[in-house]
Amino acid sequence: MLTERENALRAITGCGDPEWVPISTECFDTIFINATALNEQPAIGQSGYDWFGCHWTYDETSHGHAQTPGYPVPISDITEWKYQLVFPDIENIDWDTHVKKDLTNIDRENRLLRIFWVLGPFERLHTLTGFEEAFIAMYEEPECFTELLDAITDFKIRLLNKIVQHYKPDVLFTMDDLGSVNGPLMSHDMYEELIKPAHMKFGKAIRDTGVIYEQ
Repeated sequence: MLTERENALRAITGCGDPEWVPISTECFDTIFINATALNEQPAIGQSGYDWFGCHWTYDETSHGHAQTPGYPVPISDITEWKYQLVFPDIENIDWDTHVKKDLTNIDRENRLLRIFWVLGPFERLHTLTGFEEAFIAMYEEPECFTELLDAITDFKIRLLNKIVQHYKPDVLFTMDDLGSVNGPLMSHDMYEELIKPAHMKFGKAIRDTGVIYEQ
């Protein structure tokens, strides 16, 4: 009989026929590293600053975080982003300690290890500039917008390589919300021109590591 891991790999990769429909809670051991090895957001249940200096408020109703209104953002002028943005130092993260703690009780033999990583390139950008300001920049400063998005993507790729090196996941789950209740946040043409290149670059980097990319 197949293990949950073997069956899920057949379904995900198409290499062989699965014997049953995999259920994520059964075939994945999911690790949330957003507030352990990384500081992309505060820990679940807590409010506070992330490693870029953005302030987040935890919402008990939705069990999620939202950026806190009224707090200053790291980039006040997107044309000055190179002078205002400081990327976190990922070379001095104590990866071994985090991995040992995060992977306790993980069943690598029978289940797939999935890393849950919030804030894709576009989401990270608008946390740094402010939500409305990011959309204004797409119209008024598209060159600066794409330069900043590319720099964020490069940072995420460097971080990705660290995650893969130390955690050795089977699956990397990431997200970049582009829709609202009423539809897309931007036109298809604007997405193709300004954001898709970053998504293509990031996705290729994930696949090049051999890790399954779940978006």
